[in-house]
Amino acid sequence: MTIYFYSPHESPYDSFSNFSRHGFKLDGVYLPTSEHYVQVQKFAGTLARFTPRPGDESIVENAPGDYYWGCGANGNGKNGLGVLLMELRALRREQG
Repeated sequence: MTIYFYSPHESPYDSFSNFSRHGFKLDGVYLPTSEHYVQVQKFAGTLARFTPRPGDESIVENAPGDYYWGCGANGNGKNGLGVLLMELRALRREQG
Protein backbone atom coordinates (compact mmCIF):
# COMPACT_ATOMS: atom_id res chain seq x y z
CA MET A 1 0.00 0.00 0.00
CA THR A 2 1.28 3.48 -0.86
CA ILE A 3 0.66 6.24 1.67
CA TYR A 4 -0.08 9.60 0.07
CA PHE A 5 0.11 12.75 2.16
CA TYR A 6 0.31 16.47 1.54
CA SER A 7 -1.80 18.72 3.73
CA PRO A 8 -1.76 18.94 7.54
CA HIS A 9 -5.57 18.85 7.30
CA GLU A 10 -5.99 15.45 5.62
CA SER A 11 -6.55 12.47 7.90
CA PRO A 12 -5.21 9.99 8.64
CA TYR A 13 -1.67 10.92 7.49
CA ASP A 14 -1.79 14.64 8.21
CA SER A 15 1.03 14.32 10.74
CA PHE A 16 3.50 13.48 7.93
CA SER A 17 3.24 17.01 6.51
CA ASN A 18 6.01 19.52 7.35
CA PHE A 19 3.19 21.92 8.25
CA SER A 20 1.60 19.58 10.79
CA ARG A 21 1.45 21.31 14.18
CA HIS A 22 3.59 18.80 16.02
CA GLY A 23 6.19 21.10 17.49
CA PHE A 24 9.45 20.13 19.12
CA LYS A 25 12.33 21.65 21.02
CA LEU A 26 15.82 21.59 19.51
CA ASP A 27 18.87 23.12 21.17
CA GLY A 28 16.61 25.01 23.56
CA VAL A 29 14.47 26.54 20.79
CA TYR A 30 10.83 25.54 20.29
CA LEU A 31 9.83 25.00 16.66
CA PRO A 32 6.05 24.73 16.07
CA THR A 33 6.40 22.60 12.91
CA SER A 34 9.14 20.72 11.10
CA GLU A 35 8.77 23.29 8.28
CA HIS A 36 10.13 25.90 10.69
CA TYR A 37 13.24 23.72 11.07
CA VAL A 38 13.61 23.38 7.29
CA GLN A 39 13.45 27.17 6.86
CA VAL A 40 15.92 27.81 9.70
CA GLN A 41 18.42 25.42 8.14
CA LYS A 42 18.45 27.44 4.92
CA PHE A 43 20.31 30.15 6.83
CA ALA A 44 22.27 28.12 9.39
CA GLY A 45 25.45 29.89 10.40
CA THR A 46 24.50 33.26 8.94
CA LEU A 47 22.55 34.57 12.04
CA ALA A 48 20.44 36.79 9.77
CA ARG A 49 18.37 36.08 6.70
CA PHE A 50 18.08 39.70 5.67
CA THR A 51 20.82 42.30 5.64
CA PRO A 52 19.83 45.93 5.40
CA ARG A 53 20.62 47.46 2.04
CA PRO A 54 20.65 51.11 1.09
CA GLY A 55 17.44 52.50 -0.38
CA ASP A 56 13.78 52.42 0.47
CA GLU A 57 12.43 50.40 -2.44
CA SER A 58 9.04 48.79 -2.01
CA ILE A 59 9.19 45.04 -1.44
CA VAL A 60 6.32 43.07 -2.97
CA GLU A 61 5.60 39.34 -2.74
CA ASN A 62 4.65 38.70 -6.36
CA ALA A 63 2.20 35.89 -5.60
CA PRO A 64 -0.74 36.13 -8.01
CA GLY A 65 -2.81 33.57 -6.08
CA ASP A 66 -2.23 35.09 -2.64
CA TYR A 67 -4.14 38.25 -1.76
CA TYR A 68 -3.10 38.29 1.89
CA TRP A 69 0.67 37.65 1.92
CA GLY A 70 1.18 38.64 -1.72
CA CYS A 71 0.00 41.23 -4.21
CA GLY A 72 -2.60 38.98 -5.83
CA ALA A 73 -3.22 38.61 -9.55
CA ASN A 74 -4.41 42.18 -9.99
CA GLY A 75 -1.96 43.88 -7.60
CA ASN A 76 -4.66 44.70 -5.04
CA GLY A 77 -3.52 42.16 -2.45
CA LYS A 78 -2.41 43.15 1.06
CA ASN A 79 1.25 42.20 0.39
CA GLY A 80 1.60 41.08 4.01
CA LEU A 81 5.04 39.53 3.50
CA GLY A 82 6.41 42.58 1.72
CA VAL A 83 5.05 44.88 4.42
CA LEU A 84 6.66 42.76 7.14
CA LEU A 85 9.99 42.76 5.33
CA MET A 86 9.92 46.54 4.95
CA GLU A 87 9.11 46.89 8.67
CA LEU A 88 11.99 44.54 9.50
CA ARG A 89 14.30 46.62 7.31
CA ALA A 90 13.31 49.79 9.18
CA LEU A 91 13.85 48.13 12.57
CA ARG A 92 17.27 46.82 11.57
CA ARG A 93 18.30 50.29 10.43
CA GLU A 94 17.19 51.80 13.75
CA GLN A 95 19.28 49.24 15.63
CA GLY A 96 22.35 50.16 13.61
